[in-house]
Parts: sequence; structure tokens; C-alpha cells
Amino acid sequence: MGNLNVSNRYAAALINSAGEKNVLEEVSGDMLLVYNTLHGSKELRNCLASPILKEAKKTEIVEAVFADRVGSDSMNFLRFIVAKKRVDILTDIVKRFNDIRDEELGIADAEVTTAFEADESQKDKLKTQLEEYTGSKLRMKFNIDSSIIGGFIVKISDKVIDASLNNQLKKLKKKLLDESVFSN
Repeated sequence: MGNLNVSNRYAAALINSAGEKNVLEEVSGDMLLVYNTLHGSKELRNCLASPILKEAKKTEIVEAVFADRVGSDSMNFLRFIVAKKRVDILTDIVKRFNDIRDEELGIADAEVTTAFEADESQKDKLKTQLEEYTGSKLRMKFNIDSSIIGGFIVKISDKVIDASLNNQLKKLKKKLLDESVFSN
């Protein structure tokens, strides 16, 4: 069975368990912390994936890193993953957990690029409009790229909304060139 299928199984089991115990929000926060910790530390990932280290040592490491930072349900899940010898794919499991949770709650990530820093009211207005347009709750990330001249570019999943001035100018140029070719 591929790692994606295994990751899906464990992630779904954790979501179901947390939902039944009514601790999904707490576990979600814990899994975000676990993901960020693992994602930020190649040494920790390599250590946990090492075939040389015994299960007991990996459990000690997981407890040392996370015991004081996550709830008991999350800690039990992490111990379970170590016991099942799946700690090498823990990052994938936690990422899948977050993805499934977001799907179930209708949450999506939106990356917005503007030519200049938008103020909070502009960001809030854009977020509200994009949430109405997509029908999802959005986690917004804002970037600045002066090359777009004005307007904005939004990426949500595999969708791109390019309302930049740079894009509008390219379209206008293409239209003018196309019209001039046919008028001669």
C-alpha cells in the first residue's frame, strides 16, 4: 500500500477520533504545531525516519519534543504512529490530516499578490468577496510584487484570478495587435 493511502487512513482515523471526542479544534492546532515542527527540522525528520533507532528511542524523542506542547489525544496518536512504525511518514500523515479537515470544514488557502501593501480594510473586503465567490472560508496570505503594476492576483487551489494591471495591459496589447493584423 502506498504512503498516500497509509497517510490517508491514519489521518482520517485521527479526524474521526477527535470528532467523536469533540476535540477536533484542539487536535487540529496540535497537528499544525507538529507539522510546522517537523517541516522546520530536517534533523528531526531524519532522526525519526532512521532505521537504526529503536522504537523506544523514537518514542522518547517524540515525547521530548511534543509532550508539553500538545494535548493528550494528540500525544497518544503520536505514540501510536511510532508503535506502528509509521513515524517515517508522520509529516505526510499530519499534512493529510490538515487537508482532510480543511475539506470537511470548507476551508481553503488563498495567496494574494498585490503591487503594494494593502491596508487591513482592503484585505478584509477582498477576503469577504473571495469567500462569497468561492463559497469557502479562506486563509489569506498576502505577497507584494511591484511588477504587476496594480490590481491583484489570487491563487486558490488550482484556480488563478489575475486582475493585475500588467495582465490587463498584455490583453490590450494582444487585442490591438490582432486587430491591426486583420485591418491591413
